[in-house]
Amino acid sequence: MSGVPQPKQGTKPKAAKKRRKAKPSTDKAVATRLHSLIVRDYATGCEAAGMFDIDCFGALQCAHVVPRRFAATRTDLTNARALCLAHHAHVDKFHLMRQLVGGPELDRLIAKADRGTREFSGLTPTMWWRAERERLTDIARERGLL
Repeated sequence: MSGVPQPKQGTKPKAAKKRRKAKPSTDKAVATRLHSLIVRDYATGCEAAGMFDIDCFGALQCAHVVPRRFAATRTDLTNARALCLAHHAHVDKFHLMRQLVGGPELDRLIAKADRGTREFSGLTPTMWWRAERERLTDIARERGLL
């Protein structure tokens, strides 16, 4: 025959397996991961230890002051605190971040989130996230995290 393997008599040919396309890491996803890594690296422990009559429990997590859905503050290093699992859950459930972050700092972050990325005029969202990824990569390298 012509070099093409033929199935044995009486057997069905195997169906080709469908391969999933690898989902590319986006600049936004990488920047978010780096932000969390840096925030937890700066911390010496849970920043809410001894507060709210709760014992610390679980690994440190990156707790955002202003929710992650706002691009302008999502990867701002002042917009996160390193909290243990127990304190992170408690702070989120009862909206207690104002007690961890002073009023003026919280107001500044909220204003920044409201302005959005407009303050960086001329940058498309793609350019914004690429720049954030590069900025956070540099910080992570300086800290020996990469």
